[in-house]
Amino acid sequence: MSIIEKIKKMQMKARKEKDVMSKFLTLLISEIEAVGKNKRNGETTEEEAVDVVLKMKKNATATLNELLKSHLNEDKVEMVKSEIAILNKFVPKPLSTKEITAQIQQLKESNDAVNFGQVMKHFSTNFKGRFDASDVKKIFNTI
Repeated sequence: MSIIEKIKKMQMKARKEKDVMSKFLTLLISEIEAVGKNKRNGETTEEEAVDVVLKMKKNATATLNELLKSHLNEDKVEMVKSEIAILNKFVPKPLSTKEITAQIQQLKESNDAVNFGQVMKHFSTNFKGRFDASDVKKIFNTI
């Protein structure tokens, strides 16, 4: 089941239960579908859907940090926390330190002159949204 299908299923359930998060899920679906329509007037790919979810999570996290600093609206804080919890359900599982290490070692074994730029290109191409660049750099420097 694709991410879009999972979100639509969750949205239908939320609407039936009259959950306030159904509006957020509707917005999420709209944002994801808009990407495919705007790029090529077609369906949104899984990768594009993950990009939208990651972008919305980043924005929601920034909003939450600002709300926590201002101490103004506790209801809004709880709403944003709920949004982040929903988005986390659709974010791909991050790579573990062990998996990152194995990938870097494999690259170094296949190419002795591998540099950090090549490693980051490999991770960006194959594991988009599943790694933290600072972790990759730290592991790369220790190997």
